[in-house]
Amino acid sequence: MKVNLKVAISVYVCVFLGLTAFMVKNSIKSEEIVAMTYESGNEEIIPIVYDGMTLQELGDKLERSLNSTLKGHGHEIAKKSVELGLDPYIAEAIILQETGCAWECSTLVKTNYNIGGMKSGKGYARFNSLDEGIDAYLNNLYYNYYSKGLYTPEQMNKKYAESKTWSVKVNKYIEKIKTA
Repeated sequence: MKVNLKVAISVYVCVFLGLTAFMVKNSIKSEEIVAMTYESGNEEIIPIVYDGMTLQELGDKLERSLNSTLKGHGHEIAKKSVELGLDPYIAEAIILQETGCAWECSTLVKTNYNIGGMKSGKGYARFNSLDEGIDAYLNNLYYNYYSKGLYTPEQMNKKYAESKTWSVKVNKYIEKIKTA
């Protein structure tokens, strides 16, 4: 099979640039892409997915910051955030800012399963289950913020919240999550 060298180089460059852009957007170091750990006793390979952690470790870390109605959903938030290419610390920090679930979740979470303070045409959005609310929130964060180049709380602030100090509060939650 004869391969056109220009085509092969073009494909390689596109893949390399795409991976590099993804790594920069998600603050991933090159050694994290290849770093893997082995579970003791079996040969299952578990990749590092974020901030030097496996998906299990990331879920455990996120879980430590959740209380009340959201307790037990840290792994779900971690998995979906990684799947979408979201910063899981930012995703959870916004949840904590919008819901109060660092302590006791708001009525909005308990009755509407709305974990992101998301609005609809008639007020706040309502979901049929907490899982549906989590998916809707993370999809909203991806499609309405990340895919539009808004990756940090400072960049999101004007669109996400009326308060000019919203990003400062979200960043404080990010630091709490990182040290949990």
